Amino acid sequence: MILDAPLLFEMGLDEICDKTIGVISDIESCIKRICIRDGISIEDAKARLKSQKSNEFFKMKCDYVINNEYDLEGQIDDIFEKKNLSNENVIEIKSKTGSYLQFRKLLEYSDRIEHCYTLKPLDFDMISPNNNGEENYKEICSELKIDVRNIYRPKQTHSNNVMNVNGEEAGIYTPKFQDVDGFITDRKEKVLSLSFADCTSLYFYAPVKNVIRKCSFWLEGYI
Repeated sequence: MILDAPLLFEMGLDEICDKTIGVISDIESCIKRICIRDGISIEDAKARLKSQKSNEFFKMKCDYVINNEYDLEGQIDDIFEKKNLSNENVIEIKSKTGSYLQFRKLLEYSDRIEHCYTLKPLDFDMISPNNNGEENYKEICSELKIDVRNIYRPKQTHSNNVMNVNGEEAGIYTPKFQDVDGFITDRKEKVLSLSFADCTSLYFYAPVKNVIRKCSFWLEGYI
């Protein structure tokens, strides 16, 4: 059965559903659609959206989320063909930029932090010729509504060095970030970025002190 119910979660009906799929869109597109569909003003459309649940709510609560700005049929096919990576801990989000994961637990603090784990084919290589790293950084930052000029990206070398990002100037592969494999900060405007291949990425957030930490983990001596 397919059920369209705005009060689905408030009424507890999600408990009797096999799967729930949320449909999200960016605020600007929602406002434009509501104004055209219902013939109301922009201010009235904003007031209506303010009274509704946020995108983050549906990311936390729904089994799957599809982005109304992206290939809808393709997203539905991925769900039914079990190509979508969403599970009880993470939610996969499709966008024009590419796919990325968000952790449902961290989404509980979306009013304080933004986060994502990007998936292939997104590439943030800043060294190889003909790379799209810089453009992809701009696209994903635009998607998350964060400032690309505040990115901190180290030159990772499997060290045990963790850098406290405070007042340092942002940058990518600058000498200041050489041999750094982890970042920690309590500054909301800082954008911490690390790259992973066969290492495991770790995200930490301390909500009381409002501190975030991002680092890589690897096993040496394993064949």
